[in-house]
Amino acid sequence: MLFHRKSVPKQDSWEKFYAQIGSCSLYSDDRVVDDLLIDLNKATIKAVHIMDGGTQAKLVFTFANDKQAVFKPMRFGRDYESDPNHFYFSDFERHNAEIATFHLDRVLGFRRAVPTVGRIVNMTSELYDNAEKKLKKTFFISPAKNHCFVSRCDYYCDTTHAICGLPDLKEGSVQVFLPDEAVVPRRHNRSPYRRTYSKKNQLAEWQSDMNYCTEKVKVKRQYAHGRKLLDLVDLHILDYLIGNQDRHHYESFAVFENLPSYAIHLDNGRA
Repeated sequence: MLFHRKSVPKQDSWEKFYAQIGSCSLYSDDRVVDDLLIDLNKATIKAVHIMDGGTQAKLVFTFANDKQAVFKPMRFGRDYESDPNHFYFSDFERHNAEIATFHLDRVLGFRRAVPTVGRIVNMTSELYDNAEKKLKKTFFISPAKNHCFVSRCDYYCDTTHAICGLPDLKEGSVQVFLPDEAVVPRRHNRSPYRRTYSKKNQLAEWQSDMNYCTEKVKVKRQYAHGRKLLDLVDLHILDYLIGNQDRHHYESFAVFENLPSYAIHLDNGRA
């Protein structure tokens, strides 16, 4: 466990969740996670910031208890199918993919996906009124009289791809922040089974070489012994079930002495 149980505030579902993080899973007590999901869905938002980095618009919610979560706004309906001519690295992220992946991961017993819940937010009273200055500047009223914002990101943050409410309500996913990396450091690992991310060379070596695992992966120190490769298999089984083709890196905790840490099932929006 990351924190001593006696130090956990009774009323803070974030700290209770953090206290459960172990060397095999993110959580063990369903009641703690269920309470956290309720708070993510209903807690009062006191500040909204642009989340730095990433290709698409994401916001950071700071709640009344000073804890934080990531908000991914809904881009299109659940029945929308990706254009088969689009590359996996240029497709929109789906807010409901994050929610569905959390529940599937839980059903499968992995318990390594970060708790995520759906939430409908008011674009005016919850987002605009609490937004930082540079985010607030991107809000506007559309010709259809809906409240919209653009935010800032590497791609798709322009008026052509604006995020609009109906008229000022917007659905999205809210995912709890993991503990601060300054306190609970994580490793950022390059996946040996990443795609090429190239329009010209679309097949990666592992997709065409049947001996790739034996000759290229198992010979590496981190995968030669222990459970790390098996944990990676678990992660890719989940990716297969959700249709995620965008697993270029994975994160793992770096705080468990002499114990290998699993791959956190994080960043599942392109599924």
